[in-house]
Amino acid sequence: MMRGITRTMVTAAVLLLTAGGAGGAQAAKAYNDPWLEGDLQQMRVPSALDILARTPQPVTVAVVDSGVRLDDPDLAPHLLRMPSAYTCSDEYGPGPSYAANPANGDFGCDFIGSGTDAGPTTVPDGSPSDPFGHGTGATAIIAAVPNNGVGGAGVAPNARVLPVRACYGGNPDCYGEPALAALTYAYAMGATIVNASWPPGNDYSSDFRAFIASHRSMLFVFAIGGTDQNDDPYTLCTNKATFPNVICVGLANADDSAGTVNADSSTDVSAPGNAGVPSITGTRAGFGYTSGATAHVSGAAAVLRGLAPTMSSSTIRTVLTTTSRQVAGYETANKAKGIVDLEAAVREVQRLQGLTTPAAGQGAPADTPDPFAGSVALLPTPTPAAALPAATPTPTPGSKPATPLTAGLTLSAPPKTIRAGSTLTLRLRLTAKNTGTVTATLKHGKSTLAKATKKRAKGSVKLALRLPRTARRGSAVLTVRLADRKPVMRTITVNRPR
Repeated sequence: MMRGITRTMVTAAVLLLTAGGAGGAQAAKAYNDPWLEGDLQQMRVPSALDILARTPQPVTVAVVDSGVRLDDPDLAPHLLRMPSAYTCSDEYGPGPSYAANPANGDFGCDFIGSGTDAGPTTVPDGSPSDPFGHGTGATAIIAAVPNNGVGGAGVAPNARVLPVRACYGGNPDCYGEPALAALTYAYAMGATIVNASWPPGNDYSSDFRAFIASHRSMLFVFAIGGTDQNDDPYTLCTNKATFPNVICVGLANADDSAGTVNADSSTDVSAPGNAGVPSITGTRAGFGYTSGATAHVSGAAAVLRGLAPTMSSSTIRTVLTTTSRQVAGYETANKAKGIVDLEAAVREVQRLQGLTTPAAGQGAPADTPDPFAGSVALLPTPTPAAALPAATPTPTPGSKPATPLTAGLTLSAPPKTIRAGSTLTLRLRLTAKNTGTVTATLKHGKSTLAKATKKRAKGSVKLALRLPRTARRGSAVLTVRLADRKPVMRTITVNRPR
C-alpha cells in the first residue's frame, strides 16, 4: 500500500549490521548502499546470507503490480528479460494478443495497456513501466542490487524479477482478467514465486482461485493486512488445504510490535513493512505497510527456493512459519504470526537438505556468478515450472467448485463512451441452454457507478444501468457475468453530464 512514511533514513555511505540487533544477528555484513534501513537486520538477512551452504540458484519472482521502473540502475540488473520474441496474451479476455520483441524495447508484459488510474484497456503491450511507484517499491525490496553504492539492497540477491503490469492506481487494484492473464504469463515464463502486494477487497474470480490451486509448484505471497473476512485474499488465506501454496503476510513494525493493519490469525507470518523506494532521481517514494511486508517475504522465499529448488511451495511456507521469531502479542486476536527470521529459515532448509551449515561468514556467495554485470541481462527463455500433480482439492463446506472458462453469454458491442446521468443499455444473449442470474456492473476503480441484475435469465436479455449525474468521469470497467462464470469485461469512458 502506498503511504507517506517518516522512518529515519540511514545516510552514511556504509551501514554495518552487527551482533546484538533484532533477533540476535551474529555475523557482520557490510553494505555500501546509501538507503538501507533496519528491515534487513530485523529479519536477520545479513547473517542468513553469511551461512549459506551453497550459492542459491537464480529464482524468477513475478511482481504482479503497477509495473516496474525499468531504467532504475539499482533494479535493472536483476530484471528478467527475454532474448527472443514472446507473446503477451490476455487469453481470458476479449482483447488481442501482443507480439512482444526485446529488439523493439519490450521488457515484459503490460495487461492494462495505456491505463493509468483507470481500468484495463484489454489491449496488452510489452512495456510494464511503472507510473506510480508501487511495483517499483516491491521490486526494490525483493531484488535491489546490493553493494553497488546506489539505492538500497534487496532481500534476495539471487532473485530475478519478472515485471508484470496488471494493476492500476497508486494503491493498486488487481482483479479480473488482467490479474488472471498475469498469472498465466508468469507461469509460462518460469516464475516460481508470485508477489501480490495488493490491497484487500479485490474480487478474485473462481477461475483465479482455480489457477492458484492447480499450480502448486508456484508460491503465491499475498498481503492480508486490513482484510475483511468477506474480502479476498481472506478466502485464500483461510483455506490451507486447497491453497497450500499461498502464504499470507501481516505487518511488523520497526520495534517488532505487530502492525495495526494486520487482519487476524489467518495470517501466516509477518515482516517489516516500511522501506524507501530507490530511484534514479535521488528521491524516496512512500511505500510500505503490508505491501512492503509481502515483498520482504517474497524475497525470503526466493532465497530458500534458490537453496532447495525442488522443495515444494507448501514446505517453504511451513519453514517460514515454523522458524519465525515469536514476539509477545503476535498470537492475540487480530494480530499476525511471528516475524520472518531468514537465518533460522536457512538453517532449517539446509538441515532438511542434508547440508552442513558453515560458520558465520564462511558460507558460499549469496549471489550466483551471473551475466548480470552491466546492463540488463538477456537470459535463455525459461521453461514453465511444472505443476505438481495433485488430487482434486477437497471442497470445504459452502465452497463452490471451479467454473468453466467460458462466459456462457455474448454481449453486443456496448458504447465506448457514456455521459454521467444517462442510462447504459446492454443487450446480450445467453449461449446454448445457459440460464441463471446475470449481473452487470460499471466500476471506476473500486467505486461502483451503476449495477443491474436479471434473475432467471435465458435467451436474449436486456439490462439498463442508470448512471448518476455525479458519476466520476474517466475510464470505467464494465463487467457482465452469468452466475459465477468467467466475466465479460469492457472499458467505457464516462463523460460529463449534459
